[in-house]
Amino acid sequence: LVIDDFTGDPAWIAIDLATTTDIAPLVILFKRDDHYYAFWHNYVPQARIDASGNSQYAGWDRTGRLIATPGEVIDFAAIEDDALDLCGRFRVQEIIKDPWQSAYLGTRLQDQHLTVVDVRQTVQMLSAPMKELEKLVLSGKFHHDGDPVATWAASNVVGHLDVKENIYPRKQRPGNKIDPIVACLMALNRALTGDGGPSVYETRGLVKV
Repeated sequence: LVIDDFTGDPAWIAIDLATTTDIAPLVILFKRDDHYYAFWHNYVPQARIDASGNSQYAGWDRTGRLIATPGEVIDFAAIEDDALDLCGRFRVQEIIKDPWQSAYLGTRLQDQHLTVVDVRQTVQMLSAPMKELEKLVLSGKFHHDGDPVATWAASNVVGHLDVKENIYPRKQRPGNKIDPIVACLMALNRALTGDGGPSVYETRGLVKV
């Protein structure tokens, strides 16, 4: 897959800033007919790569699959810059974020007249898109460019089923990161209800769901 092939297709950007010391993903999810196409940017502080017990981090950094920002914590300005660049290039409907630690970034994006939507990482918000993602994968309607970080995160996801048959993504241990997949579920949450309307550059404001 080549991201530039999706210039005219509606897209949703989701950002998960739930941590400042490990992987913080930005995913852009395109919809074409009833198929979905995902591309990730995965950010990590340089100090985390240098100290990580996960040898894959250094390899992903060398191949550009991890975007290292200087210092001990992730530089949110780098994520903001990439989000703005994507909005300028593609037909982005909304920017979706988890409200945890993201108020400042959300305000910065709103100042650019972008539509920013808060999607909390709750069972209510993630169950339906997680079920839908499973259907899309099984039916061959979910596609990505082979991103190894996202593939690793997907292998770490454990589905927790509650008594009401809601499903929620969990991990078995802290080192098994699932953030890139959670970000994808956040984007899918909104894509399932979106109408493929105008670009975020034609709308503005913060929406809470």
